[in-house]
Amino acid sequence: MLCRYAVETVTARREQQTMADAYHAQADVSSGETPADTASVPAASTPETAPAEEASATVSDEGSDDTLPIVVYPQNPNATYDAALASVRNQNADIMAWLQVDELVDSAVVLRDNTYYLNHDISGRSSSHGAIFLDERTAFVMNRRPYTFIVYGHNMKSGTMFGRLKKYEGSDWYYAHPFITFNTLYEEGEYAVFSVAVLNVESSADPSYVDFDELYVSGRTERMACIDRIRSLSLHCNRIPLSGDDQLLLLITCDGDDAERLVVAARRIRSDESRESLQKLIP
Repeated sequence: MLCRYAVETVTARREQQTMADAYHAQADVSSGETPADTASVPAASTPETAPAEEASATVSDEGSDDTLPIVVYPQNPNATYDAALASVRNQNADIMAWLQVDELVDSAVVLRDNTYYLNHDISGRSSSHGAIFLDERTAFVMNRRPYTFIVYGHNMKSGTMFGRLKKYEGSDWYYAHPFITFNTLYEEGEYAVFSVAVLNVESSADPSYVDFDELYVSGRTERMACIDRIRSLSLHCNRIPLSGDDQLLLLITCDGDDAERLVVAARRIRSDESRESLQKLIP
């Protein structure tokens, strides 16, 4: 058993590094292209989306001020594929995003369901390490940007997947590394971490319980209540402003018993903000 685990660890690290090298090599090439060049990577086939009921639940009701509006991709209205991600999708069509967390994670993120990649690696082979994957409710629709990205990964003792996210439990680490890069097929994204918390996901009677379903609702008020709760349970303080219509990124891994999860919660840096301006709001 230990021998198999060791082999899987080596394989996971090698595959992550090989794919990361390919992704960053293409990203470096693409960064020197003109907009016309990058538009040459068409979204030839729309990625599989979340179930129809989730997609329809997020459709904006323009008659209600509390309803989240439909937002298209501001910098990519034609929804063309990111060239770097398109290049690695040749290895696995389930790849939908790329996640970079300073010194901790540099990996492709896949989307299928909430079970397959618990015990399959990025290449589809059986592996106890699994892969880093998006919640199955994530709806990649060409003319509608998702409001919520929840990303899962095993808390591996080897440090692979989300095995090193626990560094965020230390205040020194958080204050030095409060930003995350999360690029999807359709847009690049920079996010600021506003909460690091150990949350209960099973018992509503537990004081640390959070129902993540509330982040997928279409109403700003209900969604904001969940965001506020996640912040209130944070191990660290900051003054990052939050809104019910912020685009969110949650990195989730196991912690403690089966009911507990370590959650690193971030929100997208807004168009009128920068890393520098937000850094001043993080002690």
